[in-house]
Amino acid sequence: MPANQNDAVALIVGGGPGISASCARLFSKEGMKVAVAARNPDKPVLQELTRNAGVRCLPCDAREPEEVEQLFEAVTADLGRPTLVVHNIDGRVADIFRKEITEADPSLVLDTLRNSTYSAFLVGQQAVVIEPRAIRPYDQNSPVDPFGSGSGAYAALRDATDSALALSWSGELDDFAPWLDEETAFVERALALLKALRVGDGDVYAVANGRIAMVYERIATALTQASAEAETAGLDADWRDQEGRLWEQANAFWARCARGCSTAGPHLDAWDLRCQAGLANSQAKLAP
Repeated sequence: MPANQNDAVALIVGGGPGISASCARLFSKEGMKVAVAARNPDKPVLQELTRNAGVRCLPCDAREPEEVEQLFEAVTADLGRPTLVVHNIDGRVADIFRKEITEADPSLVLDTLRNSTYSAFLVGQQAVVIEPRAIRPYDQNSPVDPFGSGSGAYAALRDATDSALALSWSGELDDFAPWLDEETAFVERALALLKALRVGDGDVYAVANGRIAMVYERIATALTQASAEAETAGLDADWRDQEGRLWEQANAFWARCARGCSTAGPHLDAWDLRCQAGLANSQAKLAP
């Protein structure tokens, strides 16, 4: 995801009142720019999304390669390159419903496959040209806690991670070591508090891991930059070239957060998105 979540662009292909509309509202609420593509962009539900959620609705027959390519070009020109793409097209034609395999007309099956599987292929084909470096973490406040203030240990952990995220490295190499020491102290405090949350509500533990991952991610990002600048300047330091270890830590905590969010329920959807983005980013950083 882009460093600023307001620069993140979500494209949803398939515009219905259920999953597509719910995703569009959620992504918009989280600060993303959102586009929805459908064969009929004038559907009432899509017009409502435009009015109330600022969603950009575009026409596209996802069965046609040229139209899918043009869709991505239009979204990129209008909102920016999509960093999150959702294909949500059922695809079943009306006359295929409730038909046994011996009753289904082959032409109807072919139409259904073109509407669903083939269109998913075309959308995925365009989506994969997204460069890994474009999938970067959000650099902003974390999603709102969906469970209230939580326990005293969680509140203290949140304070520690918020304090760490509030610290900014000046960009000067002379200031990096003191900044790193402060960040490390906050991380160590958060890790000690995390132990008290291992037994308890799974959603709280998942979010706690996500908050620690955000701090590791911040440190790893700064350390990557500082190491490159130190190498260019011909300087050595005990922290130089240690970013791989920090990205591994970020990846591990993002993975724990993602696992917890996936089983805790829909009230963690915003955190689930945040953790999935962080996990993808850290995996890209660790790729050879």
